[in-house]
Amino acid sequence: MRHRAPLIGVLVALALTAGYWFALYKPALAEQQAYETQTDELLQQQSQLRTEIARLEDIRDDEERITSVVRRIADYVPIGIAQPDVTRQFQDIADAAGVTITSVTFGEPTVVVGAPETGDPATALASVAVSMVVEGSYFPTVDFFRRMERDMPRAVLTESVNLQEGQRSFPSLATTWGGSLFAIVPAASTVAPDDPSAAPGGAAEDAPGSEEDNPS
Repeated sequence: MRHRAPLIGVLVALALTAGYWFALYKPALAEQQAYETQTDELLQQQSQLRTEIARLEDIRDDEERITSVVRRIADYVPIGIAQPDVTRQFQDIADAAGVTITSVTFGEPTVVVGAPETGDPATALASVAVSMVVEGSYFPTVDFFRRMERDMPRAVLTESVNLQEGQRSFPSLATTWGGSLFAIVPAASTVAPDDPSAAPGGAAEDAPGSEEDNPS
């Protein structure tokens, strides 16, 4: 009996310890670990939010410049071809350079392959082939194309320039310019790039400063 009493006490102590471990300490430890995991996740989210807030603050501070860039892009690549506006812009540049535009021809809108999305699935970025004949002497003609590169509000891609003697004979030159404009248009109004109808030769317009309008 003398040896059993201490043994029973040890067994009771072990039982109490095991009970404490399984009933109290282990659940508390698991709960603590869960809290620590949640805390780490919250700290990561906090760091991400701080980064995002800093980025948004940078955008806010740069709002004026960003707005200016967006407006400029809208001028370069507008919604719709705006054919009359383009013709007038060409004519303003021709007047400033001292040459005469005798004809302007617009092709059909052609989808730009690999272009970024416009944000509206019903629209697409398209190029519009343009052919234009300009009459004038050499230096005014060069000035016209210089001004077109510098002052044209629209994005213009020059693809070909051909010079020949003008109707008034040398030094008058008739320069045929071929290039492209760009616009965001309804996707249904565009043609495939390999479609023959996409080639230049669409609707032609008499330029405001044509030979018939400015006799001399």
